[in-house]
Amino acid sequence: MANTTGYRRYLLYVLYALLPAGAVVALAASTAVGTIMLVAAVLGLVGVSVTGRSDG
Repeated sequence: MANTTGYRRYLLYVLYALLPAGAVVALAASTAVGTIMLVAAVLGLVGVSVTGRSDG
């Protein structure tokens, strides 16, 4: 299997940046869009964290 550590690192940076961006959008512009961004970021972070573990 190919080494995807670099891609995973960049994905984590994007997902962590999406958290405050979603909060700002939720507070300033649209609550629904901001909530969707926050939920997507949290689910993405959990997914990347779970699939990135090496249990072997």
